[in-house]
Amino acid sequence: MLAPKYMPQLAVLIVLVLSRLAAHAAGLMPDPAIVIDHWQHVDLRFLAADPLGALWNLHTQPPLWNGILAGIVAITGPDGDAATSVVYGLNLLMTGGAGLLFLDILRRFGFSPLAATVFTCISILSPNILYFETYVFYPHFTFFLVTLLVWLLVQVTRNGPLWPVAGALGVLTALALTWAIFHPAFVALAGVTLLWWSRGFTLAPLARPVIALAALATVIAALPAIKNMAIHGVPSASTWIGLNIAQTVPGGQSGELALCDFETAHGNAVAAHAGSPADHPLLSQTWKRPGAPNMNHPGMIAISEHCLGLMKDVILQDPIGWTASRIGVLMGTHQLPPSNYNADPLGWDAIFGPAERLTASFGQISRITMTLWYLLLIWAGVKCIRINPPLCISLLGVVCYFTLASHFLNGGEQARMRYTIEPIYLLFSAALLAMAMRRFGPLIRNKEARFASGG
Repeated sequence: MLAPKYMPQLAVLIVLVLSRLAAHAAGLMPDPAIVIDHWQHVDLRFLAADPLGALWNLHTQPPLWNGILAGIVAITGPDGDAATSVVYGLNLLMTGGAGLLFLDILRRFGFSPLAATVFTCISILSPNILYFETYVFYPHFTFFLVTLLVWLLVQVTRNGPLWPVAGALGVLTALALTWAIFHPAFVALAGVTLLWWSRGFTLAPLARPVIALAALATVIAALPAIKNMAIHGVPSASTWIGLNIAQTVPGGQSGELALCDFETAHGNAVAAHAGSPADHPLLSQTWKRPGAPNMNHPGMIAISEHCLGLMKDVILQDPIGWTASRIGVLMGTHQLPPSNYNADPLGWDAIFGPAERLTASFGQISRITMTLWYLLLIWAGVKCIRINPPLCISLLGVVCYFTLASHFLNGGEQARMRYTIEPIYLLFSAALLAMAMRRFGPLIRNKEARFASGG
């Protein structure tokens, strides 16, 4: 029989299993077309036949997520249905892991077992989690990594053990190797922050391991950029920076910038760059299969560089107007439901479509309400600085960096981007709940561990 102290964990897992069985019975399931056709997924045939060669020749993005797919197809073969089932299973495990980590975070901040369990159970029932858990792409992986990052940062203390620092740097490195938006410079900055936090900017013997860990994490995070610079002349883990930022032009892509539309760019890239017999098949193929373009074609690199030059001119001509348009997008996109991302999981619209259409019918009221909600969560994060300054400042720093980088360097996919840092927003929601409930009972039991409770 389980000890009582494990009952919250058991309750979270039971809610997870029952809710996912109910969702599956209602028809919610992953679409294999995503793992097969999504432009950021390397052709499964190449991952199965030549995983190292395929990952080495991948220049549009860092290699970690496709490396995970390569490990999966080594077992399943290049079968889209089988690979999808394995990714979905891993996503379910990551939801359970994230739930248990979040439960422990709340307990460490003094929430009672009941309050922590209820809040965690409600969180894992979130439509956002259901959506990206069923969407076989890397958003749920980055969501889990950020949850793990928060759990590790909670345990960093001045002159305390090094393992939370090493773990946090390892997670940041994994994020950088998954998504180019987590730049190696950000990993380096995080390393400096952790040095200050855990060792107080001292060169004492205890600080030297942190310096070494931060330097190692930065170098590993920079390896895809170093490789792309050496081979393609692009000092970034993604050779698509120009195509991505071209999506941010005010009023949409028109004129010469219309060439920066992804599908148009792909057609022009294939026409202008025939490739050579020495090219890896991942580079020389036009299509992964009929209708699914190979966006890793080398001709895309020159087009992306051209688009970056065009966007520099657009921004320099009217920097205030461009910045204002991005701030407007930033404020508006925080109300988007997850299904505004790309292609919904199977059965999503039948289950959640009516509620989403009802929300959308409120128009500007809905947008203003959700924008105010996220601003309120940021305020809760600011309030918690008085309780744990290093932790809360670090979390706010991640939110600010990621939100600004994703909105100023990329035009679309904001629902996916916001989901990556949703664990931090969930923690700020818990802080807000603690502040609201402090008058109504012993939600926070340990005065020394109060979390944003106002003193």
